[in-house]
Amino acid sequence: MPCLLRDTLIASFVVLMTTAALAHPVLVPVPIKTLADRVLESDLIVLAREDPQHAFHYAAIEVIKGESADQSIDLLIPAKTRRQLADSPQLKIMLGRNAQSGQWHALGAANVDLLRVVRRTLDYQNTWVSGETDNLERLKLFTALLGHADERLHELAYLEIGRATYASIREVSGGLALEKVRSMHNNPLYYQWRGLDIMLLGLSGEEPDRLRVVSAMQTRQETSSELHLAAWATAFVEVRGHDGINELTDWYFREPTRSRRELRLIARALAGHANESADLQPLVVEAYRALLETHPRVAPDIAHDLIAWQRWDMFDQVQQLQPQLARQDPLGVYKVNLYLQRARAARREAQE
Repeated sequence: MPCLLRDTLIASFVVLMTTAALAHPVLVPVPIKTLADRVLESDLIVLAREDPQHAFHYAAIEVIKGESADQSIDLLIPAKTRRQLADSPQLKIMLGRNAQSGQWHALGAANVDLLRVVRRTLDYQNTWVSGETDNLERLKLFTALLGHADERLHELAYLEIGRATYASIREVSGGLALEKVRSMHNNPLYYQWRGLDIMLLGLSGEEPDRLRVVSAMQTRQETSSELHLAAWATAFVEVRGHDGINELTDWYFREPTRSRRELRLIARALAGHANESADLQPLVVEAYRALLETHPRVAPDIAHDLIAWQRWDMFDQVQQLQPQLARQDPLGVYKVNLYLQRARAARREAQE
C-alpha cells in the first residue's frame, strides 16, 4: 500500500477515534443537515415568488431573517414550482441564503406549519448550534413533529431524533403518541426511516410492542435476515436487558456461520447501548470477547468501541489476532494497531 494512502487512512481513523460519537450508530451514521440547521446557517431568509421582470427567477416579497436591499435572487425556479406558483397566486416559497457560501436554497412552500417551525427556530438562533446532537430542549421541541403530514417537518423530526444520543431518545420517547409510531412503522412511505420506528417500539413500554420486538428479533436470527437488524437488536436489548445481550451473543457472536454484515449490525446495536449505559458496557465487552473467539476477522470492526471505552483489558486477545489480520485484512489491521498502540500507552502510563 502506498505510504501516502496508508498515512491518509491512519489519519482519518485517528480523527474518527478521537471524535465523540454522540449520535446513535443505528439511525444517522453520517452528518446530515436538518431544516433547522439550514435555517440557523442562513443569514437571510425570505418568502419569494417569480420575478415578473426576470422569468424563472425568484424575487423576495417578505424577509423572515436578516435584511435584504435587493429583491432579485439569483436562483432558478424549477418548472414544477413555477407551475405551482402560477396556479396559486397566494403561494410563496421560502428561500435561505447560506451565510458562508452565499448560495440560495429553497426551504419549501411556505405554509402555516413551516412558517411556525422556522420562526420558532429563529427564537433560538443565538443559543442553538447547527449540527448539535446534545440539546435536549431542541430535541423535545421537534419530537412532536414526528409523523407530521408535511414530509419536510417529519424529516426534520426524524433527523433531529436520529442523531441524538440514545439516552436523549429514551427521554423524549415518552412524549410520542404510540399510535403515530405504529402507523409510521406500517406506512411504506416511511420505509427508509423504519429504524427509528422500531427503536421507539422498544421504548414504548407497552406489552404488545414488547412482544412484537421479541418475535421480530427471533425471526431474524432464525432466518439470518439483515433487514433493519441493528434497529431490532437495539429494541430487543431495551426490552430484554442483560438477557437480551446474552441471547444476541449466543445467536450471533458464538455462531460460526454468521456473516460479517450480521455481526457488524449486532455490534452496532450493542455499542449504542454500551455508549449510554456504564452498567451494560462490561457485558457488551464480554460479548465482544466471544465475538473475537469465533470471528477473529471482525476485530477491526470493534476497535473503535474498545478505544472509546478505554477497554485495554482486551489487549492480549487482540494482539494474538494481529498477525492473522495483517495477512487477511491489510486495511483493517490499521484499526487494530491503533487500539494496540493506545493500550500500550495506557499501560505505560499506569506503571509510571
